[in-house]
Amino acid sequence: MSNRRRKTSEHKERLHSEAELERQKLRATEEGLAETSRLYRELQNREAKIHCLVEANVVGIVMWNLEGAITGANDAFLRMVQYDREDLAAGRVRWADLTSAEWRDRDERAIAELKARGVFQPYEKEYLRKDGSSVPIVLGGAFFEDSGNEGVAFILDLSEQKRAEETLRRSEGYLAESQRLAKTGIWAYDPTTKKALY
Repeated sequence: MSNRRRKTSEHKERLHSEAELERQKLRATEEGLAETSRLYRELQNREAKIHCLVEANVVGIVMWNLEGAITGANDAFLRMVQYDREDLAAGRVRWADLTSAEWRDRDERAIAELKARGVFQPYEKEYLRKDGSSVPIVLGGAFFEDSGNEGVAFILDLSEQKRAEETLRRSEGYLAESQRLAKTGIWAYDPTTKKALY
């Protein structure tokens, strides 16, 4: 009888241990699912923020590869270079083709920097538009994480800035020429130093 009770007790104990083990596995699974769910929500939030930035069209944003293809672009970039979504889908928008020969050396230096550091610092250059005219830009970018071939870049159209700089240069030239012809000059008085500057 005592042998039977001992076996029954051992059996109950074993069942209890197995049940406890199953409860622990279930808890661990639930915790893993909760963590996965949290990480997924975090990822969705990040993607939504990135999507918002891309779609805001404040700057041109492109996805590209080292073969010269632009694999994705926002509307700001497409307007900048005068292409449309159909051109993009057909593979007619290639950064290698948008770059004139005079800028290829600078692009090669950026690619070398990209391969060495994973990013390339912003620099000024020009892209060729679909109609053949050029647009001054500043360009910076990086490889996607764990990619040695694909990345993202931002492109800022400098057309307005360049027009403003040219207008300022022209105005300064007119002022200098008018002063020369009138044989006058401009001076400024600094009350702190009590000096006049000519």
